[in-house]
Amino acid sequence: MSSLPRSITVFGFANTLLGASGLVSGISALMRTRFNVAQTVVYQQVDLPTQSIDWLHWAMILSPISSALMLICGIGLLRKKMWGRTLAIAYGYGAILFSLITSAINILRISGRTENPMILNIILSILVSVFLGLAYKATMVYYLSRASVKTALANQPIGAEILDFKAARQRHPLD
Repeated sequence: MSSLPRSITVFGFANTLLGASGLVSGISALMRTRFNVAQTVVYQQVDLPTQSIDWLHWAMILSPISSALMLICGIGLLRKKMWGRTLAIAYGYGAILFSLITSAINILRISGRTENPMILNIILSILVSVFLGLAYKATMVYYLSRASVKTALANQPIGAEILDFKAARQRHPLD
C-alpha cells in the first residue's frame, strides 16, 4: 500500500477533534435554558445593539451545525474518502467566506460605540478569533487541494469495493 500524504491524517484528526468538541460545547450551550445573552453582565455593560444580540442567538444555533460538518469532514478524511476531502475543502471555503462577512458586519455594528473600552476588547477578540480560524481553514484548504492528496484519495476503494463485491469493480467495462 502506498504512503498517503500526512495532511490527510493531520486534518482528519484535527477536524474530528475540533468538530467533536465544538459539537459538545455548542449543544451544551443550547441546552442551558437559563442562558440569555442579553441578560449577561458583560453585554449589559456594553449595551450592544439588538441586531448583535440577535446574531449571538443565531450563532449559538449555527455553531453545532458547523461543528457537525467539521466532524463529518474529519471522519471522511480519517477513512481516506474523497468525499471527506471534497467536503473539507468546501467547508473551508464556506467558513472563510461566512467568517469574513459576519465579522465585518458585527464590527461595523459596534464600531460606533468605541468610547466604551469593552467594545474595543470585543472588536479585538473578534479579530483574533477570525484570524486564527482563517489561518486554520486556509491551511487546510491549501494542503487538501494539493495534487498528491487528490491522487492518493482517488486510488482508495469506494463503496461496495470495500466489501469485495466484484460488480463494483466492473463499473467501466471498456477499461
